[in-house]
Formats: sequence, structure tokens, C-alpha cells
Amino acid sequence: MDNHDTERNGETLTYKDGANYDLAQIFTLAWNYGSPSIHSGYSFSNNETGPAVASNGEVVDPACGQNGWTCKHAQTNIENMVGFRNTSYGAPIVNKWDNGSNALAFGRGDKGYVAINRGSAISRSFQSSLPAGRYCNVVVGLPTATGCSAGDVVTVDASGTFQATVGQNAALALHINAKAGGQTEPGASNLKVYYSTAKGWSDYKMHYRVGTGAWTTAPGVTMTAACTGWVAYTIPSGSAGATAAFNNGSGVWDNNNTSNYALDGGIAAVNGNAVSHTDPCSGASAPGPTDTTVLFYSTNKNWSAYNAHYRVGTGAWTTAPGVAMTASCPGWVTTSIPLNGASGIAAAFNNAAGTWDNNGTNNYTAGPGYQQVKDRIVSQGNPCA
Repeated sequence: MDNHDTERNGETLTYKDGANYDLAQIFTLAWNYGSPSIHSGYSFSNNETGPAVASNGEVVDPACGQNGWTCKHAQTNIENMVGFRNTSYGAPIVNKWDNGSNALAFGRGDKGYVAINRGSAISRSFQSSLPAGRYCNVVVGLPTATGCSAGDVVTVDASGTFQATVGQNAALALHINAKAGGQTEPGASNLKVYYSTAKGWSDYKMHYRVGTGAWTTAPGVTMTAACTGWVAYTIPSGSAGATAAFNNGSGVWDNNNTSNYALDGGIAAVNGNAVSHTDPCSGASAPGPTDTTVLFYSTNKNWSAYNAHYRVGTGAWTTAPGVAMTASCPGWVTTSIPLNGASGIAAAFNNAAGTWDNNGTNNYTAGPGYQQVKDRIVSQGNPCA
């Protein structure tokens, strides 16, 4: 649709085009072409306008609805179309229709169907190849436990036909993983969530919701031991997406700095404000020492030197830039940190010349045993084994 250059030179539609821009972005996500990207920037009055800055000259962190950030990526009608794209990926264009003017519609095999209308409201019977069922129009909402969050339920009959009204400058999109009442296609998988025990809590709870459904009753469900350094809980039919926060059952929370954690896929492992999709317990037969953190760091940054600046538990930090890490195997450096009874460490890495990786100011946390850090993801295991 646009990027930070084309939105300023008149080449493309921009956020300033309102509904026309949104409908065009919906089309790029619905049509079976290329790899669409979603540009989300800030409002501007002329081509040289910069983002909002604080008194110290630093760019103000993006917050939707504040300081000019447009947050197009977070709009319901655009964000939910990413799910449509994922569900319909690889399916052919079928059942095309248009009114010769400003409305068109098409299906994506038996996976999805979309109608886009730039003209006056239209009410008609649409022919799709969708299985029979009650669907949510994801342009306006998502499934809940009892229906659809925006109440826009569309019923598809056994022949794939459905009746619907598509308003002026509006769109409708249905797909098989967004059926009313949270129904999904047969084969929808569970989501196993792992959470690092580096915080040393005596109990670990997960408070979550699937899609836009209801949250569990706080403090949530109890996570159980999975392997050294990890607890786990399996969310039924959660692979399409869940939102979660974690706590110790006594009022201490990790809600990812108020942003919560977005989880999807079959496996999600949360450690140090980072989410990975690798099973941290797959190599659990050799978890490593129990009172030492053997810390590995990827050398894919191609620094000439690697240092670990850390603290054990709530103790004092090492003197910056920290301790020099040594080569362990191709692609990795390492250092061993005695825990002396503590549950884990906090760490940041640098090249001893002022360039740092502190996980976006959050630092990294790691428990005992073999712990590896690569591309801002902490996972358990010895990469050199």
C-alpha cells in the first residue's frame, strides 16, 4: 500500500485517504498476490514533518491515539485481515463478482470470502465455497465464546450461499478460523505455553484469553513443572492466537510492561519479555548445572569482542562493560556465572566499545543451566553440544 517514502510523494494512498486507504489495505491482504506489508507511522502536515519528540530530543514511544501515531496496523479492520491472509494462504481466487462499479467480491478457495464496497450500501446473496456454518465478519470483530465480538454474524448454507449487507465504504471478510462461538475447522491445534522460572516464584499462574474471548478469572490457571527452568500449560485450541500475562498467585505480575504477551502457534516460550516458538524442554535430558548459569550468546552481530554485563538475583551489577565472553563453538561465545543459591540472572551484552544489546532496555533474564541468547530470544540448551 505505502511506506514512509511513498506516503509523502503522492505515489500511493495514505492514512489521510481514510476509508479508501483501509479498503485498499484490506484488498492487499485478501488477494493472493505477493507478500503484503502494513505501514504504520505518524501523521504529518508536510514532507519534512518528523515524529513527536520528548524534551530530551528522543522520539516518543508509539502509543495508539497519542502524539500523532496512526497505528494503522492495530485497527480492527486491518489487524484482523492478517488472520484472513494466514488462513487463506495458497488458496485460489474463486467465485468472483462485481457490480460493474464500486463493489467487488471473491473467495479464496474454501478458506475465506471477502466483499469490498466503495459505493452505496449493497444487500445481496453472495456465492462462496465456504463450508456451512455461522461466521464472524472479521473486518469488524472476532469470535467470542458465544458469538462474535461485534455481533455481525453471517450464516453460510450448505451450498456456500449467504445473505449480507455491505455498507458504504465498508467490507466484509469471512474465514474458516473465525466462526461464531469460537468454532474452528477440525484439526485446530492446542497451544503449549512455557514460562521461565528465572523469577524464582513459588507458584506460576497464567491469566489468558483466546482470540477476543473472555479472560480467565484472575489470577488464572496454574502452570506445572515441565523441565528444569520451565513451567508449562496447554491452552485448548489456542494455536490461532492467545493473549496472556503471568503472576505468582499473590499479586506479583509479569504483563510484558502492560502490553501483555501475544502467543500463537503450537508452542510459545516466554523468557525475559521475549517469546520464542522453540520447545525449551526438547533437550531437557541434559539441563546443565543447577547452581550455575552457563550463558551462551550468538556472534551473529560480528562484534570484535563480546562482553556480558550481569547481576545475580537482586545483587549488584558487574562493572561495565562486564566480563569478556570466550569462544565456545562456531557462532557462539560463552561465560559461566555461579548463582550461589539465586534463581537466575539479569544480563545485557556489548562489544566493549559502546554498542549494546539490552533487549530493548528490558535486559535479559535467564535461569540455571545452559541458556542461549540469539536474536533477542532466550532459550534453554547448549548450542555447542
